[in-house]
Amino acid sequence: MPNVYVKSYGCSANTADAEIAKGILIEDGHTLVSTPEEADINIIVTCVVKTPQNRKSQGSSGNWRHLENPSSWRAACQSP
Repeated sequence: MPNVYVKSYGCSANTADAEIAKGILIEDGHTLVSTPEEADINIIVTCVVKTPQNRKSQGSSGNWRHLENPSSWRAACQSP
C-alpha cells in the first residue's frame, strides 16, 4: 500500500475531515508519513471559501512539484 501524507489548512471542520480521512486510509492499510517527501500520495484538505487558506494549499501543492513520483490531491469543504 502507498505511503500517504495528509495536510490540513483551514477551520476545525477541515481538520476534522483530515482526521477522518486519515482513519479511513489507515483502515485500508495505508501508512501515514510525516513529510511529503516520504509519501507516494500527498493529500491537502482545505477551504476554498477562505482565500488565505486556499492560497496556502496551492502553495504547498506547488512546492511538491520537485518530488520524484508525487500524486497530489486537494480536497475542499465547498466550491465557490
